[in-house]
Amino acid sequence: MSNEKQYKSSGDVFKQDANQQIIGGWFSVFKIDGQEVMDSDNEAVDIASYRKVFVEFSKEYRSANFDHAGESVGTLIDNILIDTEEFAKMLVHEITGIPVDDIPVQKLGHFGSFQIPNVDDYEDAIKNKLMFSIEGSCTREVIE
Repeated sequence: MSNEKQYKSSGDVFKQDANQQIIGGWFSVFKIDGQEVMDSDNEAVDIASYRKVFVEFSKEYRSANFDHAGESVGTLIDNILIDTEEFAKMLVHEITGIPVDDIPVQKLGHFGSFQIPNVDDYEDAIKNKLMFSIEGSCTREVIE
């Protein structure tokens, strides 16, 4: 995908439950309309590597804060890695009954949600489209 059409993380909330104070959205997006998403370093996510990270993240890193700062404000309650078009179509088909061949796939990526126990933090996240930061670490390796 060209730099002009890069996916820009919007902070849009796609899942919200005010009673349970749950907020969710895309953690990472790998493809939009079949085109790889390039990050700010003009690199695409290696989905095979991300699959391994997803499992570790799901088991070990369940806290979230805002903007990589401060104490934990939320806890991971669900997340799913939608990493192939076939899997995306199967999910939609199972939920809606729409024939698999009739289902367009717009995005592939990592989707999830957090519960935010403090009502002020929850309302602030919704109102200001705050971006969550998640626990974890990584190393960057340059591959020739």
